[in-house]
Amino acid sequence: MINIEECSKGDVCWVLLPLVQKAPMYGTISDIYKLENAIQVLTLNYGIRVVRIEDAFWSEIEAKKVKKKKK
Repeated sequence: MINIEECSKGDVCWVLLPLVQKAPMYGTISDIYKLENAIQVLTLNYGIRVVRIEDAFWSEIEAKKVKKKKK
């Protein structure tokens, strides 16, 4: 999981959006909402999405591990 204090605009990450796509999505952080504990991510196929920080990861491997635990 990403620490919201360590991320900045322009960083790339992997996010879980199970209602949109089963596999983790790759995107660029375009805004940070510290009060809401969320980030805005620009994805290639699905546009701009706001994601809870608990569903954002620095690596695809880490995102897939968490996805398996949530099932």
